[in-house]
Amino acid sequence: MTRDEDIISYDFQGWPNYKMTLREILVELGAVIEDGVIGFTNDNPVLDIYPKVLHDDGMGYGVDPQYITEIAGDVDDGYISIFAEPEIEDEKEDE
Repeated sequence: MTRDEDIISYDFQGWPNYKMTLREILVELGAVIEDGVIGFTNDNPVLDIYPKVLHDDGMGYGVDPQYITEIAGDVDDGYISIFAEPEIEDEKEDE
């Protein structure tokens, strides 16, 4: 559920960008909620995908793709931190 207090910025057309809860992210990825449990079946292909973090250049021309390398968090303090790094470019392409 998006609320006014979840707006973190506006895109170049003036539309709001909302922050998402972990619940919203999991459901968006296809998690099923059954009997108060959110999850995926063990054979769901989404579980074997390497998520990418994309940073928009702000102009709508490109993104800076990065792979998640580490996650840390503290439920009591109400945060999850996701660290990401870009993939090393193949040196053979430069030859």
